[in-house]
This record gives sequence, structure tokens and C-alpha cells, in this order.
Amino acid sequence: MPHDCFRSLSLLVLGFASLCASAGATTVDLIPVADTAIFSAYPDNNFGNSTLETGTNGVGAPGRALIRFDLSSIPANAIITDVELTMTVVRVPPGDQHAGPIISDFNLYKMLVPWTEGTSGTNSGSIAQVGETTWDELGAGGVAAWGAPGGQVGTDFENNPSTTAGVGTTVGPIVWGTTPQFVADVQSWLDDPSQNFGFISISDQESSPGSARRMASRESAGSSAPTLTVTYTLVPEPGTAVLSVVGIVGLSGRRLRARRAAKS
Repeated sequence: MPHDCFRSLSLLVLGFASLCASAGATTVDLIPVADTAIFSAYPDNNFGNSTLETGTNGVGAPGRALIRFDLSSIPANAIITDVELTMTVVRVPPGDQHAGPIISDFNLYKMLVPWTEGTSGTNSGSIAQVGETTWDELGAGGVAAWGAPGGQVGTDFENNPSTTAGVGTTVGPIVWGTTPQFVADVQSWLDDPSQNFGFISISDQESSPGSARRMASRESAGSSAPTLTVTYTLVPEPGTAVLSVVGIVGLSGRRLRARRAAKS
């Protein structure tokens, strides 16, 4: 009897292992559903259909980038295990102007308030339509206010960055790598989509001219558009788990009864 119980327990463990293994990791690439820049040099302008900018230009005017992704293609019962954001720098400050490009870290902060992408499509933007986000107003025309122009830490976005990317002096891709906080932020949006307000990118050298970088936006052609790469696993539905256990126990019981009948 002890031997039979051990075999039944072993089958149970193997069944659970098989169930977990069937829920393997899946990776998806997501393109933003909204992105825009806010720029202190044009505080009333919107840049919703333009490139994105983070950092400070040669005359000391900072810019920041806002970006948001739709996670609805990921199953609601998914457990996110890894997140990366890739963006492409398409322009750096010219070396013969002011201090030229300087190296900095671009910090990605979780947004705490909703914002509006807008539709302006030039490098200097255009006067925002009512509700569109600018440096001076979260929603132009008095629709919504920032805690401070450009966004206020702790009020409009989190106190600490979710992840950081080092930015050099050349064009090309930059990657915000996975961190526990980055994963937790994206998981929180999957669990409660109503709180998904995306991220804001801010240079840690925002006070230094030459830290600005222009980056491709979601409107950019080809493969240069921002990409959020999310890896997740699926948690089996309770019903599936219960049925699997019942099946394993039932199979073990039938085998045990068959052995007893054969011995009698």
C-alpha cells in the first residue's frame, strides 16, 4: 500500500509539472498607441505627430517624451516576467554647436496622470488644440494642469525611475532593460488598464546643454518606431488545474483498484 501511495503522489507531482510546463513563456512586441514630446522652448506647442525629444538642446531648453502602449493583446491572466523598451535616436546635437552632444542617462518614469498625444507634425510643433498636451499644460485650453510645467515628480509621475538607458553620442537604438520595477509597472497596467498612462522619459543631465536627443516616434517608417518587448507566462485557470488533479487522482485510483483485483 505505501508503494502504491507513493506512486500516486508521484503521478500527482508529474501532472502538476506537466501543467506548468504547458504554460511556456511568450514574447510580444508592442508599438505605442500614443507618443508625444513636450518642449520648454515651445511651451504652448504640441508635438503629437512629430519625433520625440528627451534632454536639453544647445541653448538650454529641455524636452521630455511621453509614450504609452496598449496591453490588451496580452491575456488577462498573464504573469509578466521581462520587459524592454527600444527606441531609436535619429539626431544628436551637432558637434560644432555649443558643447555638442554629451552622454547622459535617460530615466523612464511611470506616469500618474492621463495625457493627450495631439496631432501636430513638425519639429517645432504648433499651437496646441484644446486638450492636447504641451510643456505648460497637461491639457491645453485649461482642460488639465501639470503639477509644474513639464510635469512634476511625485505628482505627475513617480518619484523613482522604472528603468534607465545610457545614451551615447551617436544615432541608433537605445534600450531600457528589464528591472523588477519596470516589470511591476507593466503588470499593474495589465491588471488595471484604467491606470495605464504610460511613461515619461527624462535625461539625468537635463540641466546640461547638449543632452538632447531626437528619437523616432510611432509615426516613423520601418523598424525604427519605439517597441516594448514583453515576455510573459500564463497561469492555468482554476478549472483546468482542478480537472487535471481530478484526472490524475482518478487514473491513480483505477490503477490501484486494478492491481488489488488482480491479486485477489
